Amino acid sequence: MIHLYAIAGDSLPRRDGLAGIDGAAVEISSVDDLRVVFSRHERGLHVDENGVVEHARVIDDLTSAGATVLPARLQSDYADEGALATAVRERALSLRNALQRVAGRVELGVRAAERTTSERAAGADDPAAYMRARLADAQRLDQVVAAIHEPLAALSDDSVRHVVTIGGFKMSSAYLVKKETLDDFRSVFDTIVSEHPDLALVCTGPWPPYSFVAARGRE
Repeated sequence: MIHLYAIAGDSLPRRDGLAGIDGAAVEISSVDDLRVVFSRHERGLHVDENGVVEHARVIDDLTSAGATVLPARLQSDYADEGALATAVRERALSLRNALQRVAGRVELGVRAAERTTSERAAGADDPAAYMRARLADAQRLDQVVAAIHEPLAALSDDSVRHVVTIGGFKMSSAYLVKKETLDDFRSVFDTIVSEHPDLALVCTGPWPPYSFVAARGRE
């Protein structure tokens, strides 16, 4: 069984001695002009929490060495190298385009949440007042999301976001950012933090571009 960690271009450096899931040796081989990073296993993997960390550690090692990679999903397992090579060749064009898209870029994550939440008791006996209050809340949250997301998205090549309003406002977003603009991104984020003391805001990364491209495997 072959477990795939990432796909990279032909400039991927050697990473001798790198260990993957269950301590298996990480190998790099070529499929035409692409490089596949994988480990061999006697049977199908049941990836536990340690396996998640080990999978991510391999990808982090590659990116810390300056490689541009497409991180594979945890379930990217193949019967053998032939099956992996076939899958890569079938998607070769989209993989090359994705590598070009993320070259010189990293992912930054932003999470936002209300510091405190309170249940709205007012309006329990007045449905019209309750609905007006809910509408006002929705409009306020739209403005908050825009105030956080839009300045950061303007500094990014791509972005994704997920907003939850049930049980309190929460937003989780990711941004694909050029390495040379990381300081600008963090400066704008710090300004957003200062302008929204009612929110708990956290910026994480830089990470490999998990949220934007993934070399998908087959079971």
